[in-house]
Amino acid sequence: MSAKICLEYVLPSNPPNEDFMKMLERSIDADKGIQKITVMPNWTVDYLMPPTGMMVEFNSNALFRPDLFFQDMYSATSLTRVESIDELAMEECMDGVRKAVPTHSPAPALFEGSDTKHWEPSIGDRNCSIGLYSAERLNPRNQMMEKVNFFCSRTSMDSSTYLEMENYFLQCEKNGLTYRDVFFNNPILEQFQALLVRNRRRLIYEFAQACNATIRSRKYSKATKPLHIANEEFTTQTNYVKFYENNEKMIFYSECTCTDDINHGLIFNRAPLQAPVIYVGPTARASHVLFSGNKWQNDAHSAFPCSFGKQATAATFKQFGRIGISQTQLHQKLVIDGEFEDHEALLRHFPYKERTAEFRKIEKKLGYTFENVVIANPHLIRFV
Repeated sequence: MSAKICLEYVLPSNPPNEDFMKMLERSIDADKGIQKITVMPNWTVDYLMPPTGMMVEFNSNALFRPDLFFQDMYSATSLTRVESIDELAMEECMDGVRKAVPTHSPAPALFEGSDTKHWEPSIGDRNCSIGLYSAERLNPRNQMMEKVNFFCSRTSMDSSTYLEMENYFLQCEKNGLTYRDVFFNNPILEQFQALLVRNRRRLIYEFAQACNATIRSRKYSKATKPLHIANEEFTTQTNYVKFYENNEKMIFYSECTCTDDINHGLIFNRAPLQAPVIYVGPTARASHVLFSGNKWQNDAHSAFPCSFGKQATAATFKQFGRIGISQTQLHQKLVIDGEFEDHEALLRHFPYKERTAEFRKIEKKLGYTFENVVIANPHLIRFV
């Protein structure tokens, strides 16, 4: 194994498999700019995809190689408060939800200059979800527990738009640019990140409309056609880069985030049938935000996983039935494309994932010792 690969934070019961390790070693051999790869407990390998679930350190002055970045760059999970909802009407909104949150857009956005033409949002075609959840929260004004409803939205971008991004990365490599040239203060990538935010906020608004829910929103007037975009309370970003040491070092957070960047809480995705959990850090001042804590840090450039990741091999649909989930219950809670029995992305997540004692040890290694993880209840989930 390469000395540049750190396995300090993986689960002893789930070490990276041979395919994952070979992909890392090939990446290191091909890219002299890679200084270290720290594997997270949610490591994942997908067919024709780069390995994910890791924090990668680069010499930012090295020549750019795009291989590890051919994924859902700048995807994020956000939380939006629900002001009110018609629960009776929500029971018959499945078809409306599927239509409001498509996998592929009939008019996808451009990688560059998206506001110069009309485009329609889409959730993305892998590892994405948007759902209605609830949790118990201590109201700081009256010190009483109350039920709160909210949307958590993990979205990326239409696959055709990502294809344009990949072509841009290939051109950057062809032009002999460095990592710093590509990622540091690059207005092209900055506007692409803003596009992903608008895409997600539009989807949240459309999802709320389909669920007969009321949320706070506003009109975005810079587009060719005014758009409704939802308000977000806070966001956890992944698949992005940061610069350190006077911009000499670049860190790539793949399916993990930097806790220096979180505000109020870190949204952690679990299996599709579960609600995300929210890691609330050290005590913060009372806030109007639903959940509010301060940041925390660790020696791995404050990296922290954003999900449990997917299983290396898919489960069988019978395993879902063995834990008491009927087809009827699934249809009432989960909105997917196609049939449950054939949905590989669904079957690669076991129905339920938990923070085991083993996983909590890794959390502590990564600096989370605050014992304030908010558990939510799922009500309606659109999953891709």
